[in-house]
Amino acid sequence: MKRRPPAPPPPAPAPAAIPPRLWRVAWALALLAGIAPVWLARDLPMVDLPQHLYVLEVLRHLRDAATPFPAVFVSQFRFVPYLGYYAVVGALNLALPLEAANRIWLTLAVLAFPLSLALLLHALKRPLWPALLAAPLAYGDGFAWGFVNTLMAMPLAVASLALFVRALEQPAERARSAVMCGTVALLGFLTHPAPLAFLVLAVPWACLTTRAPDHAPGQGWRGSLRILRLPLSAFVPVGVGTLAWLVTSGAAHSTAPGGGPSTVRGILSPDTWQHETLRANLGAFMLLLSNQLRDGSDNIPLLATVLVFALAPIARFFESAPAPAMASPGLDRLRRAGFVAIAFALYLMLPLAIRGQIQYLSPRFGTLTALLALALLPRLGPRSQRIAVAWGAAVAIASGVILSRGYRQFAEEAAPLRRIASACAPNPHVLGLVFDAESGIAWRPVYLHAAVMVARLRDGISDYSLANGNQIPLRYRNTPLAGAAAEWHPERFDYAAQGAAYDHFLLRGARPDSVFGARLGTELEVAASEAGWWLVRRRTSHASADTSHSSSAARVTGSAASQPSGR
Repeated sequence: MKRRPPAPPPPAPAPAAIPPRLWRVAWALALLAGIAPVWLARDLPMVDLPQHLYVLEVLRHLRDAATPFPAVFVSQFRFVPYLGYYAVVGALNLALPLEAANRIWLTLAVLAFPLSLALLLHALKRPLWPALLAAPLAYGDGFAWGFVNTLMAMPLAVASLALFVRALEQPAERARSAVMCGTVALLGFLTHPAPLAFLVLAVPWACLTTRAPDHAPGQGWRGSLRILRLPLSAFVPVGVGTLAWLVTSGAAHSTAPGGGPSTVRGILSPDTWQHETLRANLGAFMLLLSNQLRDGSDNIPLLATVLVFALAPIARFFESAPAPAMASPGLDRLRRAGFVAIAFALYLMLPLAIRGQIQYLSPRFGTLTALLALALLPRLGPRSQRIAVAWGAAVAIASGVILSRGYRQFAEEAAPLRRIASACAPNPHVLGLVFDAESGIAWRPVYLHAAVMVARLRDGISDYSLANGNQIPLRYRNTPLAGAAAEWHPERFDYAAQGAAYDHFLLRGARPDSVFGARLGTELEVAASEAGWWLVRRRTSHASADTSHSSSAARVTGSAASQPSGR
């Protein structure tokens, strides 16, 4: 009788790719480090943030007769993007100080970057460790400019796409995922509409490159429509909302520079779209992902992330990765590459600005491209994954430490501005003459809107606010008059034409005597000065200034409303 060959020994169990304890510690450290910069500095180097906080402050006290706000402003709540930010932070402000409420919003936005990417990676059946590298991307160009709405809307678009893919690939969860997808997409629209351009292209691409498990080969296009019907219906609410916005106010006359067209045809005119060159866009891409601090230290985490893209493929030569749990790995690679290509194409091809409607449009898609590009990182073997998890947590921690240090230095630099504000009389009318808006710590012109910060701290009126913007729930009560705003071009300041509307002047980069001449010492006086800041006040009593609030409101709004509001 022929002997049977001995049975082969059972295979040794594969080592766990990522020990659960390492995974939990890495995520906890990465998330805590990610939000640390938001909380460890009193003032954040975000250009437009003072304007958004001022709008919230005015809305909160719009019926307070002790302030000049009722005589100057009126609310205009409509179904528009930006409503989400103002509604959430305004509601939090009922229980918390305004700046704390805003920090909670920024915290949620920063956390949304790694969490939305993790959701997309899970939907694509990819390892989740690349999401650890996503938190530093939240502190890119959009954060520096204070685009608080776009900052939240971009990761919400990624989460919407993830839930859509999940609805396609998991029949048992299809209805639930579709409802969640529609909800997240609508919430994203109510923060900023720009990411809808990505979803309009990415969702059809997901349909073409995703194979639903309940689609039989012989069902044809009718079977595909049956499967797609529910996931696609998730976007009906945001589609209806977008249409309602465009019909009611989406093409309304804007107060941005040059006025701007008030019709859809005018908005689509080639003369209205201002493009940047392809070469300039390619050259600026990496700069948009960090580059907040003048010492360049915040670029270190970005370089460490780029290094992962270089080393991860090399690691595959030394350790094989487990086979993907999917029928068509090639189609999956095509799907992920397509998402990145769509975002990058929007970055390269969209206009830099649409005159009168939105500024700085195309650069907003740079961060979205980088976020989606993390999904292209290859699968790694068990040992390599453990190293990658530790590396991702280290990158997030390094980013948090570097940015927290830089932000605290900026807060020290900006502290004199808060002290100078205390020298203002109550309810001032403040004109900003900031000839030098630059910081020694941050790259962007972070002091451009310093006057509105002083006005907010003293319940006053600033020469420029976001009121009258198409997406802002606040407008000026009186019809704005034509006039140049000195906030954007202080060199054009004409005291005879503009000065009478204000009782306080905030200067930086120029001495008061060089601006006001003989008026300084007669009708004007220096109330405070520190670290290059000057606060000049009228010598007349504040009581008489108070009586002029109503009469000067139109002049103030006339100066303010001629400024950019297409944020």
